[in-house]
Amino acid sequence: MIEQIAGGLLFLFGTFIGSFLNVVILRYLNGKNMVTDRSACPRCGGTLRWWELIPILSFVLLRAKCSRCRAPISAQYPIVEFTMGLALVLLGSAVLYSSLHPLIAILSGVAIALLIVLFVIDLYTMLLPDVFVGILTIIAFFLIITRFQLLTTNYKLLTLSSVSGLVIGAGFLLFLYLITKGKGIGFGDVKLMIPLGLIFGGWGAVILLLLSFISGGLVSLALLSKGRATMKTAIPFGPFIAGSAILLLLFPQLQQAIRYLLWPV
Repeated sequence: MIEQIAGGLLFLFGTFIGSFLNVVILRYLNGKNMVTDRSACPRCGGTLRWWELIPILSFVLLRAKCSRCRAPISAQYPIVEFTMGLALVLLGSAVLYSSLHPLIAILSGVAIALLIVLFVIDLYTMLLPDVFVGILTIIAFFLIITRFQLLTTNYKLLTLSSVSGLVIGAGFLLFLYLITKGKGIGFGDVKLMIPLGLIFGGWGAVILLLLSFISGGLVSLALLSKGRATMKTAIPFGPFIAGSAILLLLFPQLQQAIRYLLWPV
């Protein structure tokens, strides 16, 4: 019973964090001040009241429409809120049942929040803002230091793993960026793989890129088959990297399973 209550509270807290992430995304996209500007409808500019800011519930009660101008509300809002709520529940469960250290869970949660922001912004703009990639890099270093302190005394091995992840992940995408002259891969994708390579290490970077290319390829094929894209349509790769990274942070056993399939020794 206590576990269910804790899980519910974590989910609720996560949805409010997700609501904040939506604010960050929207204000960044619209060039508004993150602190002083009030939340408002993007279409009519009407300031949102408190009951219009309740995560997920407001979207349902308003029937996905602005209460003033009746403009449709993007499904992005409840999706981001639900995703962040679910992420905290899964991380909390890992702390309780899989011996994940609470500090590592917190840092992983912050990394996931930043990846969600990058996912959505890249989806809209095909850009991965340096400010969020930079903060993610700082979180990556904190994760590495925490692992040093809590998980191992073999600092050389963990350092080698992190550096190899950076070199493999960012290096491979940099190679693609150079040979395609920026047409196949954006430089923002290269920069995003720097913190993610540090977090996941050598094998993790390989698996992350594999998942990203597979998911990106499947989505591209689906868009082509439905006539919603052509061979010349530019599709951002950042969301596939960010989405795959979130998946691996929440389900580390998936990384282990894929690694075994690739190298069963």
